[in-house]
Amino acid sequence: MATARRTWGVTLDARTPPYLSDHRVQGAVVYLAAAFVEMGLSAARAGLGEGPIVLEEVEILKALVLNDRAASEMQLTLDDDATSFDIRSRSCAADSSWALNVSGRMRLNSYSPEPNPIDLQALLDRCPTEFSVFKFYELFEGSGLEYGPEFRTIESIRLGEEEGVFEIRGAEPGSDAEDCLLPPPVLDACFQAPTLAIRGEGLYLPVFLGKLT
Repeated sequence: MATARRTWGVTLDARTPPYLSDHRVQGAVVYLAAAFVEMGLSAARAGLGEGPIVLEEVEILKALVLNDRAASEMQLTLDDDATSFDIRSRSCAADSSWALNVSGRMRLNSYSPEPNPIDLQALLDRCPTEFSVFKFYELFEGSGLEYGPEFRTIESIRLGEEEGVFEIRGAEPGSDAEDCLLPPPVLDACFQAPTLAIRGEGLYLPVFLGKLT
């Protein structure tokens, strides 16, 4: 007998939750990739139980653009054995069909070795050049990606020959993101950092995450 797949749903718009309005692409509020990833992590915890989570092959297939005129409904669904998930959305307006926004795989990590220690001072010594955080966010604005205060979480930047050190502020106590497994503003800052290596014309947004552990 077929069993119902586990599904979670939420209704949101350009102002709910409030931090979304600080993430705009060419003026439009766009649901951020980091928030999709956090949804996958939360679903993995619910579906797989305790243990180190691995998300793999997370693909952003369609952007979710939000507006003030009509709310959107979003659903995350796990497959029967909780090894993959998809996220779909539709406008709450009449006769709207579901669109597939994200797909990905999940599992518990059966082998989780201790990470190699990082010599922070040696890394800082290799990255002596300070780069202006203000100028960093100006580069985004010039390409049409507008970050409000909630997503300006990079506090300092130091660059070296082929590497860099970015200091990222964690979730503020009492904020909407405080209870997340991986707060979207923090993960989004990790997505922001590599774009400094490109520094070309055009707009770059994350569309694929190979593996997150």
